[in-house]
Amino acid sequence: MTRFTLAIAATMLAVLLLLGVENTPPYSITAAYAQDDPDDDLDDDIDDDIEDDIESDVEDDIEDDVESDIEDNIESDIESDIESDIEGDIESDIESDIEDDIEGDIEGDIEGDIEDDVEDDVEDDVEDDVEDDVEDDVEDEAEEEAESELDDDLEELEASQKSSEAFETRAAQAARDTVDLASDDQNQEVIANEQILLLDPDTVSVLSERGYRIIEQEELAGLGQVLVRIETADTFDLEQEITALTASGPQNEIDFNHVYRAQQSTARLDARGYSPSAFAQDNSAWQRTRRNTRARIGLIDTMIDDRHPALDRSRIETRDFVGGARPQEHGTAIASILVGAGAGYQGLLPNARLMAASVFIDHSNAGDIAPTDLLVRAVDWMVSSRVGVVNMSIAGPPNRVLAAALAQASDLGIAFLAAAGNNGPNARPAYPAAYETVAAITAVDTDNRVYRRAGRGPHIDFAAPGVDILCADLSGSFTTDSGTSMAVPFAAAVFLSQCSGSYCGNVPRIMSDLGRRSIDLGASGVDPVYGYGLIQP
Repeated sequence: MTRFTLAIAATMLAVLLLLGVENTPPYSITAAYAQDDPDDDLDDDIDDDIEDDIESDVEDDIEDDVESDIEDNIESDIESDIESDIEGDIESDIESDIEDDIEGDIEGDIEGDIEDDVEDDVEDDVEDDVEDDVEDDVEDEAEEEAESELDDDLEELEASQKSSEAFETRAAQAARDTVDLASDDQNQEVIANEQILLLDPDTVSVLSERGYRIIEQEELAGLGQVLVRIETADTFDLEQEITALTASGPQNEIDFNHVYRAQQSTARLDARGYSPSAFAQDNSAWQRTRRNTRARIGLIDTMIDDRHPALDRSRIETRDFVGGARPQEHGTAIASILVGAGAGYQGLLPNARLMAASVFIDHSNAGDIAPTDLLVRAVDWMVSSRVGVVNMSIAGPPNRVLAAALAQASDLGIAFLAAAGNNGPNARPAYPAAYETVAAITAVDTDNRVYRRAGRGPHIDFAAPGVDILCADLSGSFTTDSGTSMAVPFAAAVFLSQCSGSYCGNVPRIMSDLGRRSIDLGASGVDPVYGYGLIQP
């Protein structure tokens, strides 16, 4: 109950008490005594008037007092309420202000602390970053200096090694340039007093047990064997050594270090021959082969002059197995027929990538010769380089070590093609063409007549254009050449068109498929002059 309600209740109680006084017994007793006296009546009237006046005055006073009290109470209550409200509002405002101030202070303190912390963290991070950067810079500079010094040391070491290797290479080259040639029991050219061996790595120790003097030893990563050159005396018994070595390992082979030669005739010093691209003009299959073939193709031959205008746009990677001065003529001519891509001259496969191995030595007395050990090293590189087809426009005697290397590479899916030889129809079979794992290629002219100096025999597999072929020479121009060497690139291009991957795959199957598609020439069926006939893309 509010203070205002209590004030009203108190006022009403006071009025009731006053009204109760008017009806007290004294007033009624006085009236009883005045009933029979006129004066009494007058007195009664006066008393009544007086009473009425008194009552009226009392009532007025009471009413005034009540009203005044009520007003006072109301005013007091209103003032009290207003004061209370004001005080409450003030207190509330003060509390709110205080709370806001406190909250503001707290928030300010928190924000200030956070800002301070953030600033401190940022400053710390910046300082740390700066310190780290400085440390990193110092470390980098130190590393760079160390690396630079190491690089300088390595460069000096490499230069020293290269100088030493170059000296050794020049010494080896000089030794090979002047090495004596001899003949084996078949009257074939060999390096005098020297044999080569192809061995399993586990049986190399046999050499020292048998007292061999090793000239050179090299691991062949592609073939997984070791190639060794040894020096032997005139009393060396090859058959006896073969028996001893094969007993130590069935894959071990030993033979003389035979020499091989490029198979080309004397070139005509003119440029009236047939460009390789001319053979594709009227043959849609040749055109597709030339345009679409981008795979790797191998060449084992002399060094190449890749600055020739016919080759300056070609994709050629070379590997020199000779070192020092070496011939370039034959390899440059064959490379131009295979991958020539110069202005005004196009080879058979201008988009293919040529992997060219240099294996010929310019011998001071014997001319351009390729020792067997260099041929074997080149075959191993072809395996490691995942070449599908290899052009070998060379010829020479049979060799057990070379035959083993070619057989292993052929089993891996590489097709080897070699020249049938230019020693005439009655010459002995030329190798490596005569090996079963190698395709032997003979040459024909534009009328499909066999080249007059081409070798013959049951080992001949295919005929291809090889007479009056326009090719690059070492003068930076072009010449016309003929021979079974010139025919091998045409057959190699066809073989490569049959390969679907890095290696060709099943080489005998490819040869069989191409045999069925060839144009039969000469006697019906396979013959010793043309083999299956003119090879077709």
